[in-house]
Amino acid sequence: MQVGLKPEMNPRNGFFTRVGRGFKSGVEGMQALFQEGLIIYAILPAIVGLVSGTALAYGTYSLLQYWMIEGLEATGALDSAWFSWLGSLAMILSIIASFFVYVGLYRFIISIVIFPLLGPMVDRLELEYRGKKTETTFKQDLGAAIYGGWVGLIQALAGLLVLVISFFTGPLQPFLVGLADGYFYGYGAFSVILERDYPESRIRKNEFSRYRGEILGLGLFFVLLLAVPLLGALLAPIACVAGACKLYYTRLALPASLMPQAQNS
Repeated sequence: MQVGLKPEMNPRNGFFTRVGRGFKSGVEGMQALFQEGLIIYAILPAIVGLVSGTALAYGTYSLLQYWMIEGLEATGALDSAWFSWLGSLAMILSIIASFFVYVGLYRFIISIVIFPLLGPMVDRLELEYRGKKTETTFKQDLGAAIYGGWVGLIQALAGLLVLVISFFTGPLQPFLVGLADGYFYGYGAFSVILERDYPESRIRKNEFSRYRGEILGLGLFFVLLLAVPLLGALLAPIACVAGACKLYYTRLALPASLMPQAQNS
């Protein structure tokens, strides 16, 4: 890692080149987990995320199955040999529903559970790439976590809406869902970093608009990594935040001396 690289504040490359740059940063972030020892920062967030996701899925399954079985028993359907199979159907439907609830709320889970735990990793990367780390107060951290959770919930609902709409697009459905999910995931990874330099959400929104290509590219790598069973969901948020750090601090960000915090101090 190098400190003091000159940032490229307004990349002149085309949109698709910037998308490729963002995707590449995700690959580099994944490599950094193992080659540069960042995997140690992934252990706690991965465990907490796994426990939270499992609890959400199991809770959904248990609740739905209970309601369905109670309803069937109330009607007396399970007492008949002709309709005994409805109990098994209720279990299958509960499993399917719990899976979709987990997938639908995954963005919300990582926003309120995983991303806030990546502060130490971002501290280390900012110090190595930028030469100093941004000090934040507990109030700022709490506000960022609440705002991130709210954004994650809105994105989860928007993702479900896109999924429903995509059913009418035929063979284009995977591309539409992949693009939407990619941008949302990339947005979340970049927000962990941008909230340090731009604590005010109004100003931060303007910065997001500057990096749409890189955000989409990073998010597409996130989506691709999610295709890896179990490990993908555990490592994707950490790897993409690590990749976003390298891309932002070495090519996109203002020098530390020109950050709003430095100007106001």
